[in-house]
Amino acid sequence: MDTSILESARATVATGTAGSRLAQAATIAGGILSFSALALGSAHFYRVSAATFGPGAILLALPKHLGASLAPFLAAAGMAGATCGMAGLRKPGSRAGFGASLVVLAGLAATAMHAFYAQQILAAHGDFAAAFGAGWQQRIPSQLKGGLLPQRWTWNLAAAPGVQVERDVTFATIPGSDRKLLADIWSPPTGIAPSGLGFIYLHGGGYSAFDKGGPTEAWFRHLAVQGHVVMDVAYRMIPEATVPEMEGDVKRAIAWLKRSASRYSVDPDRIVISGGSAGSHLALLAAYAPYHPLFTPQDVQGIDLSVRGVVGYYLAGDYRPESRSIPNRTAWESAVEKQLTHFFERMIGYKLAVDEVGDWDANLFVGGPAEAWPELYRQVSPITHVRPESPPTLLIVGEHDLYGQSSPVATLHAALRTAGVPSVELRLPRTDHAFDLVLPEVSPAAQTAMYDVDRFLALMAAPD
Repeated sequence: MDTSILESARATVATGTAGSRLAQAATIAGGILSFSALALGSAHFYRVSAATFGPGAILLALPKHLGASLAPFLAAAGMAGATCGMAGLRKPGSRAGFGASLVVLAGLAATAMHAFYAQQILAAHGDFAAAFGAGWQQRIPSQLKGGLLPQRWTWNLAAAPGVQVERDVTFATIPGSDRKLLADIWSPPTGIAPSGLGFIYLHGGGYSAFDKGGPTEAWFRHLAVQGHVVMDVAYRMIPEATVPEMEGDVKRAIAWLKRSASRYSVDPDRIVISGGSAGSHLALLAAYAPYHPLFTPQDVQGIDLSVRGVVGYYLAGDYRPESRSIPNRTAWESAVEKQLTHFFERMIGYKLAVDEVGDWDANLFVGGPAEAWPELYRQVSPITHVRPESPPTLLIVGEHDLYGQSSPVATLHAALRTAGVPSVELRLPRTDHAFDLVLPEVSPAAQTAMYDVDRFLALMAAPD
């Protein structure tokens, strides 16, 4: 037989074998991309409830957080997986073709899920015109417009260079003790004109966990580049303090920033307070009840404690007895709740203030159960203090908030509107609690919230 024919046949077989291996590798790689993206994409369509599984339920929401933060990239991953699967379809054999087909379908489904979520997020916006009038954009000072986010999402939020930060600044000492209250102060870079606005931020953590700093610092840098001064506050928490005492720490922070206004080129009449979760509750309460005797320590009485505006991230803090519901868990749910709470506490290094039924411990929260202190629970609810003179408000909440805050936020927003207070509600579809703390540099939800916060703060910095 002609040796050239044999050599040609061997080359054909070798080429086919190499092509088959390449197609198989493409199918495997595509499967990893497609099914990983699909698993995280499905998280957009389920909800986790703390009423069922307690505060540790946030662990069950981690896939949802990752899927939400990485949605545009996961859509691209799904498409890449589908493309690899198409390459695998060229491999002969019905079994191989079936597997590659599944990879293609999973990739296309994942792409559709993440693209749908991202589109919904980018379409969400607060109704500024209803709160501030049709010409609200013209009220934004021209020197601030260049620093605002130009769009609701960018693939990588640019790092803000040159921002100055003072760590662990003492802003108060608790009377009768040597307990110091600390804050980090973020100031504009050299060459950036001060906006005159001071921004006080209160971290979340269920009144018993976490500290200043962390994932919000990228946001603080972004605000400082616009000329704002950010005061990131570490207030006392449970069991060291009850909510009224925490609120006293917040009032001390406001008083300190007003006293230090000239040092930081801040207008004392242009201070906005904000917070996330428990910090949002404290911020809203400070804004709506600036001089309430229950929340105003003697050392700051007689001082101007009013604020220009307030931004609340995913908590309205409605603890009125008539609004409060007691978790009704099955034995299985209670067992899971205890394990989740224990694991979450070990992971974060804090002991959560929860009682035997996995709800926030009322005795530590305000010093007694709601049944014994109904009026006190009403007083610690910001909605109780809404008045026509309450400051302009921006409320931000995820539609799938695991702590059930979507409804209380809507109720507070309606109460503010009824009272004639300028109020903007930003409701993010299919988004959970603490969405802004997971990869905010790339998260569509976190950046959409920043977009609206930028404009709200610019309006608060504008002259009357």
